[in-house]
Amino acid sequence: MAGPGQVRFPGQDKRRKLRMKGIKKASDAIQKRLRKNLDALLDDPSSILPTRHPNSVFPRRDPLRKTQKEVQRVTDKRNNLKWLQRRMRKRRGDVPARALAGTLAAAHEDVFDTVSIFNNPVYGRHSFVRRGMAAPTDLASMQNFHDVPLRLLLWRDHARAGIWFFGNRDEIVCTGTKPLIPDGWIDAGLKLAPIDLEEKDGVWFTSGLTAKDVEERIQNKDGWIRFEFNDGTILGISAASLQSIEESLIGKISLRMLPPKISAVAEIEWIWSPDGWPDNRDAPDGMDEAIQEILAAWTELTLKDKDVVERLKGAVTNSINEGFILGTMWFEEFEDGISAIEGTDLEKEAIQCALSNIKAGLHVRRDGVALDSPDDVIRLEMKAGHDILIALWEDWGHTILEEMFGIVGENADNIYSKQMKRKQGFNAFLKGLSKDRQATSKLEALPWNDVVLPSPLDLLHELVRKGHTDGLGRTVSMVRKRKVIDEAAMGWAWLVAHERDGSEAWRFDQVARDKGGDWARSVADLWEVSMNLISGGGKKSDYIEAMKNVASAASIQSGLPNEE
Repeated sequence: MAGPGQVRFPGQDKRRKLRMKGIKKASDAIQKRLRKNLDALLDDPSSILPTRHPNSVFPRRDPLRKTQKEVQRVTDKRNNLKWLQRRMRKRRGDVPARALAGTLAAAHEDVFDTVSIFNNPVYGRHSFVRRGMAAPTDLASMQNFHDVPLRLLLWRDHARAGIWFFGNRDEIVCTGTKPLIPDGWIDAGLKLAPIDLEEKDGVWFTSGLTAKDVEERIQNKDGWIRFEFNDGTILGISAASLQSIEESLIGKISLRMLPPKISAVAEIEWIWSPDGWPDNRDAPDGMDEAIQEILAAWTELTLKDKDVVERLKGAVTNSINEGFILGTMWFEEFEDGISAIEGTDLEKEAIQCALSNIKAGLHVRRDGVALDSPDDVIRLEMKAGHDILIALWEDWGHTILEEMFGIVGENADNIYSKQMKRKQGFNAFLKGLSKDRQATSKLEALPWNDVVLPSPLDLLHELVRKGHTDGLGRTVSMVRKRKVIDEAAMGWAWLVAHERDGSEAWRFDQVARDKGGDWARSVADLWEVSMNLISGGGKKSDYIEAMKNVASAASIQSGLPNEE
């Protein structure tokens, strides 16, 4: 007999491993690196202390001196594990000294299988041994002193108090309350920059620039950023170079100082003006302030390197309050700006038609949003005619239809709505409207527009109009399957007149072919008259007379209506 079913509770099938967040098993490589760093600190704990710049100035209550005293107390007790363990658990006292006590306590351990993880989007991911009450940031900073930006973080409280620090691989230099660049600090940082740089007599520059360009602030088409550091070093970064890098260039430079504020030790300029802006023309009001706001955001690491160039160019063009701006080009004359648009003549004409009806300024953004502008400048951030028309169509579509094509009323509403939904390529869309307009203008040369003629002359008149607008091929289907004998006969006469009767005879009965064959000559004469009339020769009366001849041949008793 089978026994009772076995009951299992959750978690009873196998032993479960508990993984703590932010902790991982230390690999051999990590253990080896941390072992090396911890042993170095155990040998010389005072190596964490910054050196003082010879020209540094400190406040009367020197916070760095207090830290030096606390660090020295820990250094003196570095071989007393129990004392270190008590010190590392104290919540009060100097921050670097508490972190040093925890680090030295870890250094006395033979092995550490697990490590904690410090992960920061700016400073990266680092492993460290967590001991005591020190903040993870301080322990990670102290135990990974090979990483200069992270190493500086140990002194963030001092930096908040107004003290400046500059990091190199071998040391940290404290310059007190003034940001003084230590010797070699700039050159060391630029050599590690994630971009190819050349150096000539203290002038550093990327591809696309020369030392002379950087020294003399010579403009180029794409623009560039110029740094002039307090120690006399000059750096030029071309727009193309800045946009091509994956890592943050400004981060690599500014994170080697604390606070990471590179603008405190350098004057930063954007060297560029729009195409067409005269060299002797003053910069627009407010431009410098807008540029400095963007450069400040960049140097404070809130703006990505790849975005800074477009933002800077936008700051310049958005400051201009006169003329016509197309992308990054400036035109004093409205017509010159229209001519520079990338598109067909019809697209340019439509844009000019819309913009000519604007009473004030207009700003069309790259995302297609059109905004009123308080000044008189026309500012188009895109260059392609189709993109510009998509942005303009909602507000000025009816204006374009009326002024370019004479389309108004319900017909205009239908075309406008259809284009709003479909967003058809504007070149093809405008070509279609232009073709319709040309066809309509052709037909205006003929009499009896919007007037109904007696049957079957009405069919013949419609065939003439269709032939001139859409071609003779499109008229063939109009004459097929006509049940009324006179209409079928007129259709056959039309085919015979244009020598298209060969393959269509089977569609027409003998009576229609006999009658239509007698009318073909007068129908051919009517077509010749219509061609002459539409090409600009002859008179409407010639067409009326030719139509009377057809009516006579067809024995149509009803008189023709007066011309329109």
